[in-house]
Amino acid sequence: MRRIPLSVAASVVGLLALSACGSEPLTERSFDSVADLRSAVTDQDLTCDSEDVVHGDGYKESMSCGDNVWLILFEDEQQKNARVDQYEESNSSYVDGPNWVVVAPQAELDRITN
Repeated sequence: MRRIPLSVAASVVGLLALSACGSEPLTERSFDSVADLRSAVTDQDLTCDSEDVVHGDGYKESMSCGDNVWLILFEDEQQKNARVDQYEESNSSYVDGPNWVVVAPQAELDRITN
């Protein structure tokens, strides 16, 4: 019987444990569609019963999840940064990732960032 060195076995066990601990934080993930973003935020207990996708100027797709919650997906970083600048100027509460923004009251945002 061939023995595996203890250091190799420990490394393999460590990698398996890390991979089982979960995925990267939401704010580090990119999404292909606003529907994918919706799935991710609803997995974090943000309510969004809408499935109505809107295509517009200055963003790729958006979705309203009620009166005060918007999910927005962007084509590129320039689009996203321009929109984030607007949110900053108007003191809007938002959280963003590489190609998306969620605009909502802070209590709702806390659900997806904690």
